[in-house]
Amino acid sequence: MVYTSAIFHLVMMILLYLSSTGYSLTPIVEDLFLEKLGGDVLREFPKLDENVIKINVPADAKLNFNALAAKYGHPCEEHYVESEDGYVTKLFHLPGDRKRPVLMMHGLFESADTFIIRGNRSMAISLANAGYDVWLGNMRGNKHSRRHVTLNPDKDAEFWNFSYHEMALYDLPATIDYILGHTGQTQIYGIAHSQGNNIFFAMTAMLPQYNTKIRVLISLGPAVHIENIKSPTKILVQLSPLINYLFEGIGNEEILPEGEILRSQLQKVCPLGLPGYVLCVQLIIFQLAGYNTAELEQEFFPVVLGHSPSGTSRKNFNHLVQSGKYKRFAYYDAGAEENIRLYGREEPPLYDLSVVTMKVAIFAGNNDKLVVLKDTERLRDELTNVVEYRVLEPRKWNHLDFVWGRNANKFLFPYIFELLHKY
Repeated sequence: MVYTSAIFHLVMMILLYLSSTGYSLTPIVEDLFLEKLGGDVLREFPKLDENVIKINVPADAKLNFNALAAKYGHPCEEHYVESEDGYVTKLFHLPGDRKRPVLMMHGLFESADTFIIRGNRSMAISLANAGYDVWLGNMRGNKHSRRHVTLNPDKDAEFWNFSYHEMALYDLPATIDYILGHTGQTQIYGIAHSQGNNIFFAMTAMLPQYNTKIRVLISLGPAVHIENIKSPTKILVQLSPLINYLFEGIGNEEILPEGEILRSQLQKVCPLGLPGYVLCVQLIIFQLAGYNTAELEQEFFPVVLGHSPSGTSRKNFNHLVQSGKYKRFAYYDAGAEENIRLYGREEPPLYDLSVVTMKVAIFAGNNDKLVVLKDTERLRDELTNVVEYRVLEPRKWNHLDFVWGRNANKFLFPYIFELLHKY
């Protein structure tokens, strides 16, 4: 989830601060929802009582990736990939037919967990059930990949000096080569969501030889171009230089890491039955990603909170929002003076999508407020080998439904299996 997680957790931190000072959040939620906001949607909600306001945390919210994989019939392996610049990323593997390796890459603030938390309806388990050799990557700096051969993420600020540029230049190529070496194949299938796509496209633009190592990239809600992003997330993009300045000024290089205190506090607010769902999902997440109660239901959201956010670097977050602010898919903009030192010019160079020759299938959502149709159409027109461009049929399909949608197995997966079979 691209900016949704960022804004959502910033708002939640304010509420959690109130909770820590002794305030009861129940009256706040009740007053906000039933008295002040009004509206047709809110008038449908029942009066809050002890049967509505209760903590309900499903078992899957408490299970880690390995436990979820085992629960749903596919005990997994853990592999570790060391990149050229010393970062060590974790790679989960659900063994299958070695002739059909699939690599899945998640989006910003997420981890491999995002592809499995739907259980039997998840993309990872569905692929494993179909016999594919499923590999799930983790971006450097998330909860599974806070490792380096010399740097300590808790002590060395230099550890966090990366964006998706380094992931594309070092981590993804190393991961692909590792999988090919393990399976004895010459090509993989790629599936990416949101910022995970940026890594694939930046890699093949900088290292064109990797185009031939990918049979087809299935691109879900690619966050390559986000200049037409909808409000209120658009406000975050416009304020991103200030946000970056503030984080940098206080020395906060790691953003939204996994933390037991934060998670336990979030679980006091968002799983509060209907009020928690309204506050956390309907009034925040859906306003940012697109409204769709049919796909992200009240009962499932606590599972999401059990696995997200997973953390990233300030620089990675800033790099992504630069695409929206400056309307270009380019190297990291470090400022005119530093750009001259890094690139020999005041503006960072563009990633050359004309040299991206791998087959690409792009899937978009009618109700995706983060990566809107106009931006996916621009990406489609810039690429040289788009084998499919599809806007999914549900009118309310949003940015999160690609990975968390309750009916993704019905509306999305058949197209994915068709592409995997074809190529």
